Amino acid sequence: TNRALNRLFEARSMFGLLLRVATSLAGLVVNYIYVPIDKNLGLLIGRYLAAFGWCVKGQLRGEDDTLVLQTLLPPEEVEWVKAQSILDSPSAIIFRIRSIIANLTIRGKLQGSVSKLMEEKLGDLERAIGACKRIKASPIPPTFTRMTSRVLCLFLVFLPLALVNSQGMQSTVGILVIVTFLSYIFVGLDEISVEVENPFPLLPMFSLSSDLDMKVVMQFAMKNDMPRAMEQERKSYFNRQHNESNTLK
Repeated sequence: TNRALNRLFEARSMFGLLLRVATSLAGLVVNYIYVPIDKNLGLLIGRYLAAFGWCVKGQLRGEDDTLVLQTLLPPEEVEWVKAQSILDSPSAIIFRIRSIIANLTIRGKLQGSVSKLMEEKLGDLERAIGACKRIKASPIPPTFTRMTSRVLCLFLVFLPLALVNSQGMQSTVGILVIVTFLSYIFVGLDEISVEVENPFPLLPMFSLSSDLDMKVVMQFAMKNDMPRAMEQERKSYFNRQHNESNTLK
């Protein structure tokens, strides 16, 4: 039971890490790509991040994520993601975002320090996805589960005999009540451990994916609601940086 609960806690913590990292990456994309460089590319990355949680949910639960991709992405991007038969959808999304960031960095439009920070975020997403896949692909060995169930059955079978031979326990009704009560507890714990072995159907992944989607959207919405004075100052700063980089070239 403890091992099964540890798998549940790890799955929940990994999905929470995924949510925080994706939201942070969306904030970086808004401030360093969407506003100063290219709105279309920034919005495309935002769309991919909004679809990321739903695709992870589909991957871990064995659900089809085509409808989500068709809703959030342009048709050509959906065709590209579904054409990657070797990669699953979350891995394809990470690869696509990485290629966009690398292209902007190579062309000199994105600073190397910012690109490195975004790459670290993508690495964190890959580690979270890898941990979730490991939990799904490596269940508790069936032999261990069967052995635990057999030991539990033997304990419950011989428990009445031990109670009959104990001093002060002569009531048949009392023995029956004790054995029934303990059987209910131990069999219930064994059933819980078997059910928690695969934690992803138990987690509220719909609400978690929806939360990630909304947080990505909020990053873009907050940028549009920022005071104009601050926005003008920021644009002038990026223009100076861009002019300095062109002068050095």
